[in-house]
Amino acid sequence: MSKLMKEEAHTEEVYLAARARNVRQHFPTALGADDFMQRLEVVLFAHGFTGENSIAMSNLCRDEITSGLKHRIDHVFGSSFNTNGLGGVLTCGVTGVKAGLSHSPVSASSGKERYVFFSFPHIAIDAAGAVGAIARPGRPGGSCACGALDAALGDIRREGLEANCLQPGLHDPLDPEYSILKQRLARRIRYEGLTDDQVEALDLCEMTRVAERTITDDLEYLIKHSVDVRRVSEVAGNYWCLVELEERGKKKVGRERKSPKKTKGNSR
Repeated sequence: MSKLMKEEAHTEEVYLAARARNVRQHFPTALGADDFMQRLEVVLFAHGFTGENSIAMSNLCRDEITSGLKHRIDHVFGSSFNTNGLGGVLTCGVTGVKAGLSHSPVSASSGKERYVFFSFPHIAIDAAGAVGAIARPGRPGGSCACGALDAALGDIRREGLEANCLQPGLHDPLDPEYSILKQRLARRIRYEGLTDDQVEALDLCEMTRVAERTITDDLEYLIKHSVDVRRVSEVAGNYWCLVELEERGKKKVGRERKSPKKTKGNSR
């Protein structure tokens, strides 16, 4: 390696280390997406999960910048079944989850199936450490991620919790997904005991954490009502937030670490 190449590699290392420090100020256990997927693949392999015998169910925000993680999931598990929604909100219901499960490989020896669930809200952090800020190719000015979570936080602050805690099942027919997202977040915030005054103090990082807790509970509820334990060998789930890093015009992806959850079915 030439001296120039070594200097360039060192400069890149220093730059990425600084970016990682920016992220870990807000998400202390964050991992790079490649690191995360490599660790996950090793851990799940120890429990019998491989790309050949499992289906991945991915639930991410509809934002195209989440595709970096989706591609990494697909690289390990093959084409994943997606239940994406704005802000990662789950609107597919039991039928949507069951549709994905019905695509799973079936073990020739046991007749059982294996499912791996990935469910993440996401947030951007730019090179200067600004939370929510991201540049999109070909679009002038700054952009936001997650824009849906940022908008929901603004609406809940302005309108109040009670105005957004509608009866479950009610939504705006012209804006169904966003109205469901906003309602689910408002109900979660109220459930956790926050007041309208305390909501004023929430930032996008904390709103992302609220979204993670909401999506996790919603997904686990859907799994409970969708998975036929007579057919499944094991279920694994990974839930936390996806972090987009803008790196000199290229998108880098990191992930806040949370241990995989494994649920065993009837594995006779």
